[in-house]
Amino acid sequence: MPLRYLFGPVNAAFAEQNLQSQRQAGTCLAFNADGDTDLTIRPADTWDDVRRRLPDGWQPDFLALYLPYSTVPAALWLAPLPRVGLAPDWQLLWHFYRRCFRACDVVLTDTLGAEVAAREGFLHVRAANLCGCERAFLESPLPDGARDIDFLFVGNLNSAVQRERMPWLSRLARIGGCRPGKGDAAH
Repeated sequence: MPLRYLFGPVNAAFAEQNLQSQRQAGTCLAFNADGDTDLTIRPADTWDDVRRRLPDGWQPDFLALYLPYSTVPAALWLAPLPRVGLAPDWQLLWHFYRRCFRACDVVLTDTLGAEVAAREGFLHVRAANLCGCERAFLESPLPDGARDIDFLFVGNLNSAVQRERMPWLSRLARIGGCRPGKGDAAH
């Protein structure tokens, strides 16, 4: 029998785009405090409050806590279940994560984040790919016609946040014979 788990806190759009098949299979319940996902868990709730809201006969085997830019309700830090912390953007949220990691049984983050965490003594942090295409992108048909873009980058170029990206983009631009910010669609 597959393991069952609570996943969150996440908004309804995240749950729909990233957890649909698991939710439909009945193995995952997405939660947040807003009440627009499978389960409402508010900051002041106790673990008993959470358990009373679960569907009849449904019990989680573990908690998948989505740590970035959110507040995990205290009841989940105290729940008698294994906690898996999902920690993207570790380089931006490191000071917050250092506190959360101690309360998780295992933590998943990117490769460099796992290496940094291990150097800091967090030996239960593992490398994982936590990024990917949402369902809407994967289910959309490919457009007909000629492909007119060889390389496309969509992301943050703020050097305070992602300083390693601009040098890589400069290298890619030289392949096409243009400079970042100076090229056009013809290159």
